[in-house]
Amino acid sequence: IISIIAIHGVDGNWVSSWMAAGSSRSWLQHPRMLPRDIPNARILTYGYNATIWGNQRARITMDTHAENLITLIVNFRANPQTPLQPIIFLAHSIGGIILKF
Repeated sequence: IISIIAIHGVDGNWVSSWMAAGSSRSWLQHPRMLPRDIPNARILTYGYNATIWGNQRARITMDTHAENLITLIVNFRANPQTPLQPIIFLAHSIGGIILKF
């Protein structure tokens, strides 16, 4: 059993970044995709403001995004009802930079 944490990239979000064009379902959750290939995986996504244009653009630093991610993971794993599992990170674009921080 493993955990998979997906971190989206620039101008993406925690849901639509993992969907094929024209699809209404994420391949992270679609029963014929990742869950079929890794059936015992706990699949999680990390969402953050990745907007780079206009009034809604992110005003938070990469290291703050990274700290927020780590805090969420630590808090999630601190729950006694959450079994500790190895983690596979799936990061796209800026999500990879946040992970590297």
